[in-house]
Amino acid sequence: MDQLARSPERLTNWTASQALSLTSSVVQTTHQLADLDLFSDESLADVLDRLPRQRLQIFSTGTDPNRPGDWTPVDVGDASGSDVLAAVREGRMFVNARLVDRDDREYGMLRDRLFGEIATLRDDLVPGSPSLTLLVTSPNAVVYYHLDSGPNMLWHVRGEKQVWVYPPLNEHFVDRDTLEDIFAGVHHEIVPYQREFDDAALRFDLRPGHLLSWPQNSPHRITNTDTLNVSLSGEFDTRNSFRRHLVFVANRYFSRRLHLPVHSTREAGLASATKRLAYRACRKAGFDDTRLSHIEMTRLRLDPASPGSFVTLPEPVRAAFSVG
Repeated sequence: MDQLARSPERLTNWTASQALSLTSSVVQTTHQLADLDLFSDESLADVLDRLPRQRLQIFSTGTDPNRPGDWTPVDVGDASGSDVLAAVREGRMFVNARLVDRDDREYGMLRDRLFGEIATLRDDLVPGSPSLTLLVTSPNAVVYYHLDSGPNMLWHVRGEKQVWVYPPLNEHFVDRDTLEDIFAGVHHEIVPYQREFDDAALRFDLRPGHLLSWPQNSPHRITNTDTLNVSLSGEFDTRNSFRRHLVFVANRYFSRRLHLPVHSTREAGLASATKRLAYRACRKAGFDDTRLSHIEMTRLRLDPASPGSFVTLPEPVRAAFSVG
């Protein structure tokens, strides 16, 4: 807390045009988060210790982007924060400390600082929507081809990684039904990948102090170099991104549940507004009971002393971070 108070007046080096381009364009800038003690090994172990287990997602990963089946949930068991860090350093792990700002006061203050800086440059952030997720990933680990429903950005703090960003809202790269399911929260964010997609990708090399943001719904994938990586992911909504969300979940509901020919992805105009209003009324009345659900069963349990940093359990267990 004291360190945040002593930090520079601006933590991210935004220009007005960069802030206004968030969600619609690739944005690259720099930041000062790498200078904060929040991201030292000691501080990371401490926050991982205190984070509720349902917010601590851990996956074992491979090194081949063509093998998303290597992405396997890992049960944290009674491992300490130091154990988690040791497993990440020695194994091939992806640690996703979700909504860390909701449970940790310092990260909550950091969220307010980071998004407060954006709010001085644009006025369409949805109040209460910004959140932070702490990412700690192993040397040479792969984050598979996937996309997020809402806009986000990546403050990179430690290590080096390569990021590939692909065109958004293009059915060649992600089909419409899958995108609707991701918006509805019933499909995992990992989607089918083909090597030929790379011909249309933009590639970025991230080092400590780099920030990267991409257009909303751009598929992307990541490969670490041979160093442990620490990043902070910021998620948020704008009035436009929330409107897009309603368009896609409305299409899903009307076309699949009611079998109506509703497919337009237009986000502006009277027809779009009417569709969104009708869907919200149906949802409020309880006609659409779709709920976020991701049940993660696994036979892997984190153990930094074992090969690969996990042990295989005799029977599957439900990972603590399962939803639904």
